[in-house]
Amino acid sequence: MISRNQRITYNSVILYIKLILSIIIGLYSSRLILQALGNSDFGLYTVVGGIVTLLNVVGTTMSSVSYRFISVEIGKGKLGNPNLVYNTILTIHIITALLIVVVGLSLGLWYVNNYLNVDAGNISDANYVFIVSILTTACGILASPSNGLIIAREKFLFTSLIEIFQLILKLSLLYFILIPYQGNSLRLYANMMACITIIAPISYTIYCKVHEPVITRWNLNLNWKNYKEVFSFMGWLLLSTFGFMGVSQGGTIILNLFFGTLINAGFGIALQVQNYLLMFPKNIIQAASPQIMKSYSSGDKEHALSLVYLCTKYCFFTFYLLSVPCLLFIDEILQLWLGTIPPYASIFTSYLIINAVIGSLTNGLDPLVLAVGKIKLMQIGYLVTNLIQLPIMYVAYYFGAPAYSNTVILLIMTFISIIYQLYIARIVSDLKIQDYIRHTIRPIIKVILLTFPLFFLRYYIDNISTYNFVIYIVPTVLWIGGIIFFAGISYREREFLKTLTLHYIKKDNRP
Repeated sequence: MISRNQRITYNSVILYIKLILSIIIGLYSSRLILQALGNSDFGLYTVVGGIVTLLNVVGTTMSSVSYRFISVEIGKGKLGNPNLVYNTILTIHIITALLIVVVGLSLGLWYVNNYLNVDAGNISDANYVFIVSILTTACGILASPSNGLIIAREKFLFTSLIEIFQLILKLSLLYFILIPYQGNSLRLYANMMACITIIAPISYTIYCKVHEPVITRWNLNLNWKNYKEVFSFMGWLLLSTFGFMGVSQGGTIILNLFFGTLINAGFGIALQVQNYLLMFPKNIIQAASPQIMKSYSSGDKEHALSLVYLCTKYCFFTFYLLSVPCLLFIDEILQLWLGTIPPYASIFTSYLIINAVIGSLTNGLDPLVLAVGKIKLMQIGYLVTNLIQLPIMYVAYYFGAPAYSNTVILLIMTFISIIYQLYIARIVSDLKIQDYIRHTIRPIIKVILLTFPLFFLRYYIDNISTYNFVIYIVPTVLWIGGIIFFAGISYREREFLKTLTLHYIKKDNRP
């Protein structure tokens, strides 16, 4: 019988294997896209995609709502009713998808045609890309309950295989854009992305119908009280989600108003790098969240809190291990990846990575607060600390601030948000800040101090070419990994990792 901690480790390994393949394929695909579309069309797709993402946050939030309620209901054991919860959420998703289409195709197209800063000859392309993206988003929202059920059941192998298949298909189809094509490459790319994207929602729905027939059996829930609870929970989550997306996507729109699509291309590249790196700690969160929620809902709060500490610490270490080499050799990495670096891409990327590293200090708090269910204060804080950045960005650009000012403002607000998150988590849960500092912040500070000399060494190393910087990255990663292993994690954790590794080695070698 696999233990709860071993299950988290097993799921994390699966997600990491998927992630490594995803990043390799994704990075190469991004280079092909940039070559095929050019900076201007790539910037246009980034801006239009940003508008769609602002609407897509509803789908992302609903997925979180789905696996939260289903995980908690499963954690109740015989006292729970997962079928009732699933059908309640599914009904809400159907209504939400219809609203997304109506609102998106009305207000969204109005903005594209009247305020989007693009050449007049590209307006029709922008409209087409927007419509296709909205319809794809609606399809994804309809499948969110199935995705939430799969996450609650911790069936990450299936989702990983589907995502890898999508990436391979995306890479294969991209070559159609690179070959001489007489039509519109931007529209072709939008159609390709739509077809590939809907593979996952369809697969998740079919999987759940086959493997979870009892939970997914249709049974319309007419009890308004159940809907009210989900709507309330979703509403507060939407506030914070819109805040998060407002920083990146809303900032993209403001950046477009003052600087145009070429600067958007640089910011779009920075967002891609940040998102690829964030996938690593997000895997740990995704693997640990169901266990945190199930443990807390079943009354095992001590185990839930221990997972919160471990989740936060390992999320930070994972992200830090990858981020430091990127910061040290950002120009060389972008040059090798893209060939031609869009304007401001390096400085945008550096600031976004630093911000994400600092923000990862509280990664474990969200699953805990979601498990408790008292999310109102946390979500209000997220909304205020994020959306307040947009008017500040606008004013800064209006008075002539440089393009990268948005990332500096983001960095300052992240520090404020961390303090607020810890304060609220202490109020709504059994979390003690002194325990959080002892189990997470102290080992993190030790690792940072022991690896900080690498930045001084990089300052004195010159003449690094686009290709030989790899020679420096290998010892850098080994040094950071060694520091994390010996100074960042406890003796008990090191012994657990050694035992678990030996267990799987012996299992694999067993005749």
